[in-house]
Amino acid sequence: MGSYLDSKKSFEETALLLPQNQQENLRLFLEITKTKPKWYATNNFKYSYNGISVYRLNFTEKDTWRINLTVEKAGNIDEVLLLLSKPFQDFFFTNLRRCKQCNPAHGNGKRIIILDNEYFVCAEPEIQICNPTVSDIEMLYEVINLRKNNIKLIKK
Repeated sequence: MGSYLDSKKSFEETALLLPQNQQENLRLFLEITKTKPKWYATNNFKYSYNGISVYRLNFTEKDTWRINLTVEKAGNIDEVLLLLSKPFQDFFFTNLRRCKQCNPAHGNGKRIIILDNEYFVCAEPEIQICNPTVSDIEMLYEVINLRKNNIKLIKK
């Protein structure tokens, strides 16, 4: 089966390294969202729709999978978030990937204003969740659908 850090292990092989409950949540996520991410780096997979990235999955440790989901570019984020219900907005802000000064060159991160509040992020505003729960997966499903609909509009 190879080591955990094999450079091009398949998605299925990598997922098998997770504990059973996380394998089940990952399987549920893929089933509900009807998506199939493709390999793009060691232990990293991404799903694109019409050639535009929707989310990335990263297997960071043998017991953790992480999803990074782009909702919209910073310039359009307010418009998109205002379409979401309060629970979805709360979900977004709770899981907004804030800069943790992972790169000293970033300083505090990229300053963005979302719904009149200041945030510092690493790149674009995105959701980041480690080991999503079933309720997280239900919210992610809605956000993925919103993202895909926005991509359809871009591609017209």
